[in-house]
Amino acid sequence: MLSKNNTDLYANKLAPKRQKFAIKKFTVGVASVLVGTTFALYAGTNHVAADQVEPNTAQSATKDTVEQKDETKKQPEAVSTNAPVAPETKVPQQAQAATPEKTVPTQTDSPVLEQQPTTPQQQPVQPEVVPSQDASHVSDMAQFQTALNDKNVAEIVLDKDVTNDTDNYVNVDKPGVARDVTVWGSKVDERNTTLNLGDHSLYFYNKTTTPDHKWQLNFKNVNVETNDPHGYGVVSFQNNGTDATVNFDNVKASGNGVLVYAPNATVKLHDVSATPTYVESSPSANVTANNVDLSGNVTLTAGVNNTSTPQNVYANGKVNVKSGANVVLTTNNAYSNETQNLTAGALHVEKNAKLNVKVNTTAPNVAVPTGGTWESLVVNSRAVDVTNGNAKVDGELTVDPFTKEKRGTSVVAAVVLSAPATTQNDLVIGPTGKLVFNATQAPNTRGVYFVNNDHAFGVQHGGQILLKMGHGVSNAVWNPDNLVLSDGAKLDVETYQDNNGVTNVGIDSTGVVPTLGSSR
Repeated sequence: MLSKNNTDLYANKLAPKRQKFAIKKFTVGVASVLVGTTFALYAGTNHVAADQVEPNTAQSATKDTVEQKDETKKQPEAVSTNAPVAPETKVPQQAQAATPEKTVPTQTDSPVLEQQPTTPQQQPVQPEVVPSQDASHVSDMAQFQTALNDKNVAEIVLDKDVTNDTDNYVNVDKPGVARDVTVWGSKVDERNTTLNLGDHSLYFYNKTTTPDHKWQLNFKNVNVETNDPHGYGVVSFQNNGTDATVNFDNVKASGNGVLVYAPNATVKLHDVSATPTYVESSPSANVTANNVDLSGNVTLTAGVNNTSTPQNVYANGKVNVKSGANVVLTTNNAYSNETQNLTAGALHVEKNAKLNVKVNTTAPNVAVPTGGTWESLVVNSRAVDVTNGNAKVDGELTVDPFTKEKRGTSVVAAVVLSAPATTQNDLVIGPTGKLVFNATQAPNTRGVYFVNNDHAFGVQHGGQILLKMGHGVSNAVWNPDNLVLSDGAKLDVETYQDNNGVTNVGIDSTGVVPTLGSSR
C-alpha cells in the first residue's frame, strides 16, 4: 500500500509502461524473454533510478577544412625550344623484395552481445573538386609548355583541345621548377578537353629537380593522347622518374595507349581507361613505373600486330589493387602468343577488389614453346608475373585466356612466380581471396607456375581457387615447394585427358601437399 503523501512513488506506479524483450539462447532452445520495463516520467519528477544506462553512441560529424596558400605569381620564364633527339633510357632500379604479409588469425566464436539498433548516419556529400581561381588557363601548346616551366603555376586548365603539331618533344627544362602541379581538362561539347602530344611526349629534364623539389604531376578530368613510336607515353623523364609521382584521375588515353614511361616513379590510376587507336603498336606497357596503385574503375588495353609483346602494367616494385577497385587488363596479339598483362615485383589484391586479366591470342599457327628449362615453357606468355616478392590475393583475381586456334597454339600461364630461389616469392590466397583461371578456350595452359624452387603456395581458411584447364599440355599447379591448404580452404581443379597421348597434370609439387578439413 502507498502512502498518499508519497507522490513520487505514486506517480511512477501510475506512469505508462513499455516492456522490452530480447532473444535469449538457453540449453533447451531460444526464447523471447522480458528484460526490463521502461517508465514514462512526468515533467514534475525530480529523480529517476534506472537499472541500466545506455551509452549515447552518436558522434558529432567533423568538418574537413582545406587551407589554401596564396602564392605570388611571377612572370613566366622563357621556354627552351630545344628538344631531345630521343629520351634516354636508363636501367630501372632493382626493387627490394616485398615485406611478407602477416597472417591474420581467424576470429573464434564469441557470445553475441545485445545491441540496440542504430540509425545509419547519412554520409555527407563531398563537394566537387574544381580548379582554383588562381589556375592558369591555356588554349594552345605554347601556353601549356610555358605554364609547366613556371614554378609559380600550381594548376593548369585546358580551355580547349591542345595539340602538339610540331616535330619536337614538349620539354620541361627550367632548373628547379619541379613541384606539385595539376593539369585539368574542361568540359567542351559534353566531353573533357584533350592534351594531344602528337608523335612525342612531355619530357622532364633532370635539372628541373633538386633535393627539395620533386615532381608530383596530376592529370584530372582530361583526355590524353600520344602516338610516340618509341612508346614513351604522355609522360616521360630523363631520369626515368626517380622520386616522382604521377597521378591520373578520370583520364582517358588513346593514340598508342601509353600513359607514362617512368620505371623509377610511383604511378596512381583512379577511374582511368587506355585504349590504343594508333595503327602502329607500342613496344611499351600502358604504364611503366616502379610502384603502381590501381583504384576505382581502371580499364587498360594493349595490342600488337608485330614482334612486340603487348603489356598493360610493368612495375619493378609493388602493384596494389585497392579495395573497391574494378580493374580489367586486356592484351591482344595478332602476331604470336607472347603477352604480359601484369608484371610486378610484388602484388597485393586487397579485400573487395577485383582484378580481371584477359589474354587474347588471334595469331595462327603458333607452335607450343619447347626448351630445356621450366621458364622457357612460359617465356613472354604470362598473364600475371611476380618477379621479386610475394603475391597476396585478398580480393578476386580472374584470368581469362582465349586463343583463336584451339590446338597447337600458345602456352598461357595465369600466375607465374619467377623470382630466384634466394628471394621470397610465395603466393597466398587470403581468407577473403579468390583465384579463378578459366582456360577452357585456350589449350596448353598453366595455372599457377613456379619457375624456381624454395617457394610456397598457400590457401588460408576461407580462400578459394578454381582452375579450369584447357586441352593439350596443361598444368594447374606447377612446382611449388609446398602447397599448403588450411582448414576451410577450397581448391578445385578441372583437367582433360586428350586423345593426343598427353596427360594433363592437376598438381605437381616438389614438397608436401597437406590437405586439412574440408579442403579439396
